[in-house]
Amino acid sequence: MCNGGSDFEKELLITAMEHIRTPKIENVRLLDRFNSRKPSVGTLYLTATHLIFVDPAGKKETWIMHMHVASVEKLPLTTAGSPLQIRCKNFQAATFIIPRERDCQDIFISLCKLSKPVVLEDLYAFHYNSPNLQISKSSGWNLFDMETDYSRMGIPNDNWCVSSVNKNYDICDTYPRQLYMPTNVSTPVLVGSSKFRSRGRLPALSYLHRENQINAMANKATGKGYENTDFYLDIKFQFLGIENIHVMRGSLQKLIEVCELKNPSMSSFLDGLEASSWLKHIKAVMDTSVFIAKAVAEENASVLVHCSDGWDRTAQTCSLSSMMLDPYYRTLQGFQALIEKEWLAFGHKFTERCGFLDVDPREVSPVFTQFLDAVYQLTQQFPCAFQFNERFLLTLHDHVFSCQFGTFLGNCEKERLEHRLSEETYSLWGYLQSRMTDYVNPLYRKDHSVTKGVMIPNTSPQCFKFWRGMYNRFENGIHPRESLPDVLSAMKDHTTSLEDHVTYLEKKIVSLKRILSLDAEKNSIDVNDELNDKNIVNDNCGDLDSAIESSSEDEVIMMTNAKSNLDIVTKDQLNQAFESVGLEWKTIRNVRQCSCASPFDHFSRRYHCWKCGEVFCTRCIDKQTPLPGHYSQSPVSVCRPCYKELKNGKTTATPTPTDESD
Repeated sequence: MCNGGSDFEKELLITAMEHIRTPKIENVRLLDRFNSRKPSVGTLYLTATHLIFVDPAGKKETWIMHMHVASVEKLPLTTAGSPLQIRCKNFQAATFIIPRERDCQDIFISLCKLSKPVVLEDLYAFHYNSPNLQISKSSGWNLFDMETDYSRMGIPNDNWCVSSVNKNYDICDTYPRQLYMPTNVSTPVLVGSSKFRSRGRLPALSYLHRENQINAMANKATGKGYENTDFYLDIKFQFLGIENIHVMRGSLQKLIEVCELKNPSMSSFLDGLEASSWLKHIKAVMDTSVFIAKAVAEENASVLVHCSDGWDRTAQTCSLSSMMLDPYYRTLQGFQALIEKEWLAFGHKFTERCGFLDVDPREVSPVFTQFLDAVYQLTQQFPCAFQFNERFLLTLHDHVFSCQFGTFLGNCEKERLEHRLSEETYSLWGYLQSRMTDYVNPLYRKDHSVTKGVMIPNTSPQCFKFWRGMYNRFENGIHPRESLPDVLSAMKDHTTSLEDHVTYLEKKIVSLKRILSLDAEKNSIDVNDELNDKNIVNDNCGDLDSAIESSSEDEVIMMTNAKSNLDIVTKDQLNQAFESVGLEWKTIRNVRQCSCASPFDHFSRRYHCWKCGEVFCTRCIDKQTPLPGHYSQSPVSVCRPCYKELKNGKTTATPTPTDESD
C-alpha cells in the first residue's frame, strides 16, 4: 500500500466513500514501470483529498494525496485508452490508462485544480480532522520555543541577551519576534544594521557553543551580494560555492529522470546520477557546514554565515553545523527544535519553495529536501549518534509537502500568526509525538563518544550515498523485504517483553516461597494438597487466619501482606497471566503482507502483537493494553483479536506483588 496518510485514516476514508457518492472510474490500468505487460486493473476514485486506485484482484491500493502532486500530464492516446502520468513531490510516480478520454480529461482538470490551491485557507490542513481522539488540535504547538533552546545554551548571560527590537516585526517581517544579540549593542545600532541588509535581515545569534571558554558562535546574517571585509576587523573571508535555488531545482529534475529510467544499466544509472550533480550539491552543503563547525569547535572562532537572502543556504548550513556541534540536535526532540528555530522562525519560505499554492514556479526549489538528504548522509556515517531513524526523515518529508498539518505552512512566523495556524490546524509535532516509537533508531547510544561530542563527517566523494529510500521509495522489488533497524527494533521489543515477564514470574515465586515458609513454621497448611487446588486463596485463608491470631506483631504484618496478595490472585488469573505474553515472535523476514492482505513495502513498519507474537500492519494493531503477565503493567501493542480476548477474560487487574526487597 502506497503512503498517503495513516492506515487508520485510510480506513475511515474508505468507510466514508461507501456512504458518499465519490467519482470513480472502472477498468483503469495502473502501469508497472518494470513490467508494462502486466498492469494492475481496478477502480480509480477521486475524493476531496486523495486519488485512490484499488485493485481487488491483486489486493493492492495506491493512494496519491492531491497536495503531493507535482505535475500531471495527459499523454498521447493509445489503443488501450488515455494515459495520465502523475509525478509527486515525495517521488511517487504513477501512470494510469483510463478507458475513456473524457474521464481522463475530467481527472486531469480536477487534479490540476486540487493540487494547486490559490489561498492558504484552501489547503488540506484547514479541513483535516484527526481520527485519533488522543491528539487535540492544540497538541504539539507549544512543544518548542526559542527561549527554551537559547536557555539551554546558557543565554541570557553577560555577553548575550534577548532583544525586543523586532517584537512587532517592524525591523524584519521575516524574522522571529525574539532576537538574541550581543549585550553591548544598542537598539540604534541594530536598527541601522537592519537597514543595511536586504529585507532587514540583520545578523542574529543562531547558536552558542558552550564547550569553549570563549564565546564561539554561529551567526546568521544576510544581505544581497556578500559582506565588505573593510567593515570588519580580524576577519577571515571564505567563499564556499553552494549553487542557487534555480540550479538545485534543475539538478533534482535530472535526478528524477534518472530514477524513472526503464531497466537502466549500471553505467546509464551512474552516468545519469553524476550528470544530475545532486550528490555534488549535497557535498557542497556539507563541506560548508563542516567548515563552520570546525571554525567554532577547533579554532574558537565566531562565524558569520551569509548568503543572498538567508532563508535557504544559510538555513541549511547553520542547521547542519549545529547538529555537528551539539548532540542535543541529534535527538528526536532536539532535531524538531532545530527545525523550529533555523527554518520556521528564521523564515524559510516553505509555501513558495515547496509549491503549496499556485505560485511562481521559479520560486520552487528542493532546499529542505537537500537538508534532509544531508542529514541522512550524517546518519549513514554515524549510525549510533542519532536517536531518530530513516522513517522519521521520510515521514517528515512527506508531511512537509502533504499540507495535512499547519506546522510548515506559510513563509515566516508573522504569516503563520496572521493565519492563526495554531488555532485552526493540527501540529505535525503533535502527530509525530503520538507515534514516536516508530521513529526511534535502535542503534542509538546516548553515551557513545561521537554521540556526546562534536561530530565531524568525512566529506570525501566516496562517502556520499544515493538515498534509495527517498528517491526510489515507491519502486517495488528494489528494496529489501525488511530493514535492519526494523529487525533490531523487533528484537529489542521482544527482549523487553520477555524481561518484563521474567520479572513478573520472579515476583510470583517470591510470594509463593513466603507462603511455603509460613506454612512450614505453623504446620497449618498441607502445601502439596493446596498447590493442586483450583483456587489458592479460598483454601489457604482460613489456616492463615488462625496462624495470624497466634503470631507476634511482626509476624502478623508479614502474614497479612501475604494473605492480601492471596485474596486477589487465583489460579485462573495466574494461568491467564502466563498465557498473555508471546514467548515466540514470528520473524518479520519475508513477511510480505498483513493478515488483512495489506502488502508491506519498504516504508511501512511491521508490528508484532506482544500477546500472540504474530505480525500485523498498523491498521490491525491499533490497540494498546497492559498484559497480565507483565510486571510493569505498561500498555503494549496487541492485535484486535487478542485485545478482545484480554478484555473479555480479564475481570480484575493483576496486582503488583508485595515485596519488602523492592
